[in-house]
Amino acid sequence: MTHVFFDFDGTLADSSQGIYLAFAAACKNAGICTPDFDIFCTHIGPPIHVIAKRLIPDIASDQLEKIRSDFRAEYDNKYYKMVDWYDGVAEGLRWLASQPENHLSIITNKPTLPTTNIIAAACLESLFDCVIGIDYRNQHAIGPTFESKTEAIGFALSLTNCPRQDAVYVGDTPSDRQASQQNRIHFIAATYGFHQWQQRELDGTVAAYSFAEMITAMEAER
Repeated sequence: MTHVFFDFDGTLADSSQGIYLAFAAACKNAGICTPDFDIFCTHIGPPIHVIAKRLIPDIASDQLEKIRSDFRAEYDNKYYKMVDWYDGVAEGLRWLASQPENHLSIITNKPTLPTTNIIAAACLESLFDCVIGIDYRNQHAIGPTFESKTEAIGFALSLTNCPRQDAVYVGDTPSDRQASQQNRIHFIAATYGFHQWQQRELDGTVAAYSFAEMITAMEAER
C-alpha cells in the first residue's frame, strides 16, 4: 500500500499568477514596491510572510503583518481561482487513484478551504483521502496552524495511519524535500514547478520533469 502526499502549488498546478496578484495588491496597500513576477515565482512555496521577508529583508514587522493579512483576504476570496493545472495532472491523478494499492492526499502551505474549492471545481475532490492545508487543525478546531511543512507531514502520517515506509511526498522545492527527510519518508522532486533546480541540488534525489515522469518515478520507488 502506498500513500502519495502531494504538494499543490508548483506540483499539481501553476497558481503563480493569482498568488502574485494577491501579493502585489497587499504590497500596494502596505506602500511597498512589488518585486518582479519572475523573481517572485522562484520563491513560491513557503507561507506568504516567509516569502515577503525573503524578498524584502528590511520590511518592518507591522508592514509584514499587513501584507500577510491583506494577501489572505485578496487571495482566499478572489485570486485563488486563477489556476492552470499542469499537463497530465487530472488524468494522472485519476489513474493513480484507480490503483487499489494507492491512497492520495494533499499537504500544502495554502489554506485548506481555497485548496479544497480549487480541487472541487476541477471535479477531483473524490480522488483524495484528505486535503491538509497550513490551517487544517485550526479549521477543524483541533489545534493551531502548522508551524512548518515538516509538522504538517507528521500530522498527516498520524491522521492517515500511514507507515513511513509506505509514504511518498511529491513537491517542487528543496524545503519540501527537507520536510520529507525530517519525517523519514520518500520524496520525489517535481522539477517542472516553481523552484529552478540545479543539477547539483538533485544529487541523490528522485526527480520528475513532468507529471507523467512522476508516476513512473513513483512506480520505480516501490
